[in-house]
Amino acid sequence: MAESVIEQSVVQAYLRAQYIVHGAPPCVLKVGQASACLAQIYQKYAVNCAAFITAFNPLGQQLSFSKNAELQRQLINQLKQSQSTFLPAEGADPNRVWPAEESVLIPGLELAQAKETGRKFRQNAIVWCGPDTVPQLVLLR
Repeated sequence: MAESVIEQSVVQAYLRAQYIVHGAPPCVLKVGQASACLAQIYQKYAVNCAAFITAFNPLGQQLSFSKNAELQRQLINQLKQSQSTFLPAEGADPNRVWPAEESVLIPGLELAQAKETGRKFRQNAIVWCGPDTVPQLVLLR
């Protein structure tokens, strides 16, 4: 695979981020760490994978909240049109340097579809989780 064009500091920020699926209680996903709460989501929706995707800040460029909200609405509308199940979520910088990004967790979304969706919304990366419930950072550029 060719080397990524994404700056290493940005990749490190993605790796440190918390990927929070809203619920009671919230499910906090960390790249590289198996997740018991994600296993429960898999069981509830009878799936063995999931994708965590946002439409916020395409190509890592910080946009206004209103522009980001419009992009996120487009992502959600696409998911609704395709009748995909999705759960509200957010990607959060644990140091709170970068504002939280509204996101979704899409149970059952296979890796190829997840990459395609992330690229459509011009994202640097997505987080994808396979049967082992270990979130992995998937760079798209």
